[in-house]
Amino acid sequence: MKTKSYRFNWSRFIVKRVYSWLVVLTVLAIFHIANVMTSDNRKLVLQLEPTSEKIQIDQIGSQLGLIRHYELQIDSSSWFYSLIIENNIGLSPLTTLVTLIIASLGFVLRGAIDLKNPFSKDFSKPIIIAAVASLLLFILEYLAYRNLSQSIELKQLDGFHIVRTDNFWLCFTSLGLFWLASVMKKGYHLQNEQNLTI
Repeated sequence: MKTKSYRFNWSRFIVKRVYSWLVVLTVLAIFHIANVMTSDNRKLVLQLEPTSEKIQIDQIGSQLGLIRHYELQIDSSSWFYSLIIENNIGLSPLTTLVTLIIASLGFVLRGAIDLKNPFSKDFSKPIIIAAVASLLLFILEYLAYRNLSQSIELKQLDGFHIVRTDNFWLCFTSLGLFWLASVMKKGYHLQNEQNLTI
């Protein structure tokens, strides 16, 4: 009597691990957002640079030097700024939420896409959701930093200026995701047309 050889199913193993990590990420994101929004010690954090072009370096040896970095911490009761701008506890809740959305959609697509036939289903909608989330984070971060910078009096920051956030990569990421969604949608329609002609 022959016994059937056991074959380990790697795809099911990977999918289970992916969804497990998705649950862990969701729990951590919810905990982080709740922690930031309910903390009494929450302060907004803005990076500062000296207005003089000379970078202040403390020489601690013949070949060693410490570069000074400055941060401005602000007590703000505004939920809008607390939701968007980085704080002394960690990432902003909105950044955590958008990261969770993009990671979740990536995990779901990785488990759903058939690599041998990637255009068998229309996966453009989840990619568009990730693109819109990235674009919204870019716009809201830009507006929040701009409004907060203008509301702070320059006399209070004598010798310093607020560093602009370098978040343009979110805009380019969003454009790339919109392009990928259009490719996936077009590929799906072409695959359908090809299946109908056969």
